[in-house]
Amino acid sequence: MLRILPAGNVIQIAGLYPGYMTRDEPEYTVTVPPGVLKEPEKLVQALPALTKIYQETYDKWGIKLLGYIAHPVRDTHIFCKEPVTSLAQLKGKKLRVWEKFHVDTFSKLGVSAQVIGQNDLYVAMRTGVVDCAVYPVGFAMTISLQEVAPNASYLFPYVLHPLHIIVAKKTFDGLSADLQKVLMDAAAEVQKSTIDGYMKGAYDKQAEGELAQKGGKLLQPFPGADQDAFTKTAREVWETTAKEIGKKAIDNREAVLEAIGG
Repeated sequence: MLRILPAGNVIQIAGLYPGYMTRDEPEYTVTVPPGVLKEPEKLVQALPALTKIYQETYDKWGIKLLGYIAHPVRDTHIFCKEPVTSLAQLKGKKLRVWEKFHVDTFSKLGVSAQVIGQNDLYVAMRTGVVDCAVYPVGFAMTISLQEVAPNASYLFPYVLHPLHIIVAKKTFDGLSADLQKVLMDAAAEVQKSTIDGYMKGAYDKQAEGELAQKGGKLLQPFPGADQDAFTKTAREVWETTAKEIGKKAIDNREAVLEAIGG
């Protein structure tokens, strides 16, 4: 998208998850990695700092950031074949995660994890490649995960980069002032409505009911001490990985931390 959108030829406007930009902008691997922010509210606090970070990138590529689309799900669970509700029980299990950051985080907690794409997760769980998976209840039924891993226990909030509404700057600058305003107003409306829905967790609550109807079971959350240990470890990995990537990653991490009050 960074390479195609600025020309404004094939497409002029798009939705983008910033985590997909890491080939050209590697610092986004650790700008808002999953698990480092303990409360969903922190995402809203971080938005001004994130906007500055994102727009600096887009300025370089000839793209304008119009606004955000919040993820629909707010909570992240550990889905397992057998009931698992603590880090102690998770040790000895083979865990699926969706990115290397979590491989490193769970490894420091004594849990063996591997990256498996969601399209392969159902079969991997069914055939015993993994015993458990990090996955939001809100998305689980889309791949029928409850059929092979019916037990779900909450561990951390689903706080990631928000999705971006971006437009080729050349195309935006070519619009009349009134059309620019229409576009910005529409983006602002989408941003507000999706963030409100995210904060309320309405989609998660609906999905929890659907999970029960389809044979899944929502267990008690991981203990508070385990949730704290997970966040603490994720933050340690965040710091270490940012230092490995370089100054820009370190600066972004510090800006996010400052915005959320540490």
